[in-house]
Amino acid sequence: MAKKRANKPKSGARDESTGSPKPRRANPRLQRWRWPIVTAMLFLLSLVIFAASWIGLFNAVGELDDRLRNLVVAHVGTTIRKQFDHEEVSLIMVDRNEQKDQPSGKPDTRHRPYHTALLKALSGKAKVVVFDLEFSEPARDPQIDSDFAKAIEEADEAGTRVIVGAELFERESQPRFAGPLKAALKDRWGLWDGGKSQGTSAVSLVRMGLKSPNQPSPNSDTADQLLIPSLALKAFAALRYPKEELQPFFDPLTNIVHLRRGGANGAITDSIPVNDELYFTVDLVGRQEQGRINLYHQVYANLSDVSEFNNKIVVVGYQADEDSQPVAGSENRYGAEIQANAISNILLHIFVHRLSPGYQYLVIILMILVGAVARFRLGRLANYKLPLKLPGGMIDAKVEIPTILLVFVVVYLFVAFLAYKLERTLLGATYDLAALFLSYLLIGLVHVRLGFE
Repeated sequence: MAKKRANKPKSGARDESTGSPKPRRANPRLQRWRWPIVTAMLFLLSLVIFAASWIGLFNAVGELDDRLRNLVVAHVGTTIRKQFDHEEVSLIMVDRNEQKDQPSGKPDTRHRPYHTALLKALSGKAKVVVFDLEFSEPARDPQIDSDFAKAIEEADEAGTRVIVGAELFERESQPRFAGPLKAALKDRWGLWDGGKSQGTSAVSLVRMGLKSPNQPSPNSDTADQLLIPSLALKAFAALRYPKEELQPFFDPLTNIVHLRRGGANGAITDSIPVNDELYFTVDLVGRQEQGRINLYHQVYANLSDVSEFNNKIVVVGYQADEDSQPVAGSENRYGAEIQANAISNILLHIFVHRLSPGYQYLVIILMILVGAVARFRLGRLANYKLPLKLPGGMIDAKVEIPTILLVFVVVYLFVAFLAYKLERTLLGATYDLAALFLSYLLIGLVHVRLGFE
């Protein structure tokens, strides 16, 4: 009589005594190669996450990268002693309150005669005068613009450089200036495509330039891209290197703007970290640290004594509502203030750094290993989970997060805050935390099949 062959338990079979699903057994063939398989999987995961960080994948989804970085800058920045270069930067602001027969109120071409008188008084005293103003519209009387143009040339002869703000229209490489000012301004301008705030946080960004249509020859030894400089970058170069013609170049591999002597292959004099859109993170000081703002009409009433501006960059701007930005809650800051802070940061070499690609990859690998070790060695602790409700108004949408992972997240954030506080270095938090969670999840999916339990 033939014996009945015992049926193997099907996948999903249940234990008769407990009624619970029977645990899946390891595949013997996979078990022999389990460590090479795990190593290959984690290595592949590291490459995927690094590629995502390289292209800024998470920033395309609700600007997650920038939001998390700005959160660090906003909160940790309150614990850092702020600095403003009072010895080399001064502000003159046109009072927003309208006053009769005074340079005050909203931006207007009728103030141009005052600018001429101010520039004449500062000639030979200030090193650089930055007019964060628009000069595309002509004055009512052409002679007014001719007088201002003459004052610019006389100031240059006296050793005072004049830099004005300008805007480039699409497909144009030269800004539009009022007729009599074109010849005088020449290359004495910088882009004011500047401050942009991030919500209401104490973070402000100033663009360091735009890519020039006149790029270096393909035979050049460098892949850096020639830039049209911003107002802040142009003012800095005018103060530090008054007798040199420097050009800014952007290195897309490291997200750094280099000032070079003698073109694309020239020596680098200064390097400024930016993001992939060429925005420089300004370490914006508070109004108290920034010091006294000189009101234009008060300075104008005493042009015979402007000694406090000797050997400085003088930034001239308006207290205009349309040029203000919300910073640190309800406190608004004007465009000229943000430009002055950007210039001060560059002068003092106060830069917010991001990790180089090599170090970023090392951190990603470290977080992947932490996630894997947490699942291998601390698996029992994974039974303790914290239910979290997902944001976005999803009804009854909750997810349970292992408490051990939350502990590692807290430790990571502490290290990230410390890195910014001590070195002003921003970690790629979104990708680092993704590496932690994905490696933990990946090991959890395969550890039984590979015979680790």
